Amino acid sequence: VEALKNINLDVKEGIPILDIAQSMGINNTFSIYTTILPDTLNQVGKPTGDFPGTVLAISQDYGIYLAWVGFYKNYLHVYSYHQGNSYSKNDFYSKKTGFISFDVSQYEGKIMNLQITARRSGQTNVYINGDILNPVSFNSGTANVVYNVATIGDLRPTRGLRFQGKMYDIAIYNRVLTTDEISHNWNYAKS
Repeated sequence: VEALKNINLDVKEGIPILDIAQSMGINNTFSIYTTILPDTLNQVGKPTGDFPGTVLAISQDYGIYLAWVGFYKNYLHVYSYHQGNSYSKNDFYSKKTGFISFDVSQYEGKIMNLQITARRSGQTNVYINGDILNPVSFNSGTANVVYNVATIGDLRPTRGLRFQGKMYDIAIYNRVLTTDEISHNWNYAKS
């Protein structure tokens, strides 16, 4: 974890938890880097089967997500400063500001390097293996997440939306990575 201070790492139900406060500077910009090998891209979170298997989430409460990245039925779902109006599946998957999904079925059985950059009320870019996904960017939401808990491998402890696969490394930045840094990170992941 780069440029973040005073992080409290805890583990509950086998899920690493990072307590991240607004004062650490990720309220308005962030980047995420991880290299993963999903067991399958057709992941369905439990118990309802309506939500993605979570790679990483930074959230305040139900429906308020600074970031939520996961796989659901061969799609990569990315939430950025998203605030839902309800807890319904239709609300979370609506094509509105702060949410997008990509068909990633071509990556089945392959190692994936994911990098995501986001600005609140700005743009979010998603990269797989160094290449930006189309559409090139989408509009971030405007949710002002004051207190954030980051979880790796599940949305929240005991939530049951666990990522199924291997995670080789992960980094959370309090700024938007440059395109040169994205390329550097991808070259590092390949090595």
